[in-house]
Amino acid sequence: MNRFELILFLMLFSAIGMAQTGTYIVSDFHEKDFETMMEVCRKAEVGYLLHSEPFSTFGHYKWNPDLAPKGDASMASMVQQADALGIRLGIFAQTDAISLNDRFFAPPYYKMLRRQGRAALFYDIDAEQREFALRRTPVMDAPSTLNLLLIDDELAVYGTMEPFQEMLLLHRCGRGEYQTQAVGHHTTAEVYKLWDSPERFVAPDGSLKDSVQSYLTRRIEAAGISYVMYSPMPDATAATTPHRPWHRVSLAAKRQSCTSIEELERVMVEAVGNDTDYGIFIDRHALSHYGRLDELLRLMRDWGRLRRWDCLTESHKEALRDPYSEWHLEPADDTTYHLYQQYSSRRYFCDFEHDQWEWNSPCASRFALRIAVQGEGAVSELCLKTPNGELRFPCKLQAGQFLLYGFDGKAYITDLNYNTLEEVYPQGVSFLPEGRSEVSFSCEVHPQKRSPEVQLRYVVREKPEVFYAPHH
Repeated sequence: MNRFELILFLMLFSAIGMAQTGTYIVSDFHEKDFETMMEVCRKAEVGYLLHSEPFSTFGHYKWNPDLAPKGDASMASMVQQADALGIRLGIFAQTDAISLNDRFFAPPYYKMLRRQGRAALFYDIDAEQREFALRRTPVMDAPSTLNLLLIDDELAVYGTMEPFQEMLLLHRCGRGEYQTQAVGHHTTAEVYKLWDSPERFVAPDGSLKDSVQSYLTRRIEAAGISYVMYSPMPDATAATTPHRPWHRVSLAAKRQSCTSIEELERVMVEAVGNDTDYGIFIDRHALSHYGRLDELLRLMRDWGRLRRWDCLTESHKEALRDPYSEWHLEPADDTTYHLYQQYSSRRYFCDFEHDQWEWNSPCASRFALRIAVQGEGAVSELCLKTPNGELRFPCKLQAGQFLLYGFDGKAYITDLNYNTLEEVYPQGVSFLPEGRSEVSFSCEVHPQKRSPEVQLRYVVREKPEVFYAPHH
């Protein structure tokens, strides 16, 4: 093992050890966002901040100019500022990768890239051919993203391939790609399929690997970074990419809903129950548009405190590990926390303009509600009746909005990313008895011709268990 490999190994080993005892935030922030990220970490009481895309190239490992416009000096400055606040600034890096915009992805190095295996031309080809044949070989069955072939000194790509007798027909081929020259080739030409990853990286072979890793080590040393989350490139035969231990905060999109705060708290519950680390990935756009960011940071802070207090018994942790249970932590003050076991119902779909269901509560409890309107139009004057009262919401709820009603009796209308649009003042008080209850729902529909779809879920909770900060 040479000097660069030794330094890299020690840093990566150190990073793994730290990550297993910590909670971290992952983001793609720019230098101008750095103070904001420090405040985010402070609110969450998180000791590790990890940049997800620190490099503009893998291979020579050039810093992303939006993150580090002055290169190593910019990173070193941020590392020092973070250290002064008790926060470890780290990076995510591929340790065995070359990106297509890096100087190592150029003709002098093509024969030093990792290969999936050798192939052979079925017949001679000239420089103009865009379709040609290889001999059938299992090498070509291996998964590929870039479809790169190195034929002598020429780099070619293929669009699709089709087996035919002893041949493998390649269609829509690009010749003389990536600064190489298209030339004719005899059947005796050396043909190799190059390895690549789903992220569109290639990888160095043994003769180039030391050079690639030394550049990464130089970047780490120059910036003073001691926290590296890394993912080695998978084996050429691997079917999946490396596991990344974080949960992403996603905003609402055409085919995906916004990540709920309940999903994120389940990540924290699982981590505490299993005594493992976890990360929350929230990119720059989500940081600005996720309406429950403050609540997320508070939950990270609170679950972190409960874990550090070391007041949970093994039976508590076993209960938290139960995948069919649901938990929520709330502070009474800075030294007292209430841990609730909760139950979330299935989704109920409303049949306008009145509907009736049988709800089942494991305990006598007030309830929280989440009402969503989809499609077109709006609903208003929402009313929910239980055996123990009537609850009215004097508001108009448009399609693409949520009505969130909490255990504290407060209600808000939000957009699909949980940004508050309007506070609603509920009328009446209601709760559910233990066991089965007849519950009815009604509302006014706008317009009458094409009704929107209304979905409703309720949450009930047991009495909390109280935890106190240890006395010093």
